[in-house]
Amino acid sequence: MAYGSTTAFRTSSLHQRFMPSVPDLHLCHCADASVEPHLPSLFWSIARHTAPPAPTVHFVCFGSDSGFPARVASEAARHGLPCVTYWLGELSASRFPHLQTYNVGCQGNAAAFYGRWLLAELLPSSLDRVIYLDTDLIIQDDLRLLIDQLPEGVAVAAAPDMPFAACQPSTYFLFYRPHLRALGVSTRRGEVFNTGVLVLSLEVWRREAIADQLIRGRDKILAKGLSLRLQDQDVMNVVLAGSIHFLSPLWNVTPLYLPANFLSDPGLGFAKILHFVTSPKPWIGDAWTNLPAQAVEIFLRTKAAGAPSSEESQSWLQALASYHVVTEDGSLILTPRRKRRLQKLLEVSKEPACATD
Repeated sequence: MAYGSTTAFRTSSLHQRFMPSVPDLHLCHCADASVEPHLPSLFWSIARHTAPPAPTVHFVCFGSDSGFPARVASEAARHGLPCVTYWLGELSASRFPHLQTYNVGCQGNAAAFYGRWLLAELLPSSLDRVIYLDTDLIIQDDLRLLIDQLPEGVAVAAAPDMPFAACQPSTYFLFYRPHLRALGVSTRRGEVFNTGVLVLSLEVWRREAIADQLIRGRDKILAKGLSLRLQDQDVMNVVLAGSIHFLSPLWNVTPLYLPANFLSDPGLGFAKILHFVTSPKPWIGDAWTNLPAQAVEIFLRTKAAGAPSSEESQSWLQALASYHVVTEDGSLILTPRRKRRLQKLLEVSKEPACATD
């Protein structure tokens, strides 16, 4: 049941008369209040790069904070995005038994991982094609270019999992390959997809009861005593293997895991979507300093652009200026010594100006 209401945006009849017809675009998110600090950046990047008319955001809210849905709708409206929120609190234990996180792998509210499986049931039955987006993203291209890449009759389109495709050999052999082999998933690079960006046909999901297929598949995996290190992503790669339409990897670039020579571009400008697969997330404290230089630039500038106040915007720009000083405009690696120097500069920039007589 919708918690919020869609904000209406109207154009003049003269403008509508000469504006070419553009299909409605619907975006979906599933999260709890832990992602709230990043929503201004996410919504700003969506509004900044997606051609009008503004897409409608469908936000499925989890957790114990009952005020979260209203705050989500308010933040989306600040960026000109119509928003409908859906308040679920927690997933049904009877339908999703043994919800848990793992010492190795994805951590957080498990409902935020599996909630995307319920979109076909939660959203209006009139909706078919939608784009699901994790909330730890920055959009850098028009999402209308993405929605049309799902072939007719296909349930899911997704990009290859970047950490799996581009991670260091030691990580691949010690973490990914043994885990995927245990699940029975292909260990060939580029054949595992990431579930942070999905183009979905809700009509196919309803017709083929895909949510129930995934839930049964999850139960079977757990019954074998196997771990779901990547939660919903593990299950979807097992159950939907061979039926996924693969997108260009540029639609889901995870900069933390990129090798130095991967499509080298000083600003990661080639990436259509940046996905911050990190722990902790870059908006927690100074965790953004763990990102590579190209991603730091994009992250801080987006934080500044989407900030709700000029003071907060200036704070993020000052953080970027300090980062430039310490790393000589990103040309130097942020070693522990340089990180300590950066921390001192950040602390100084936050100090209130001294009063003068």
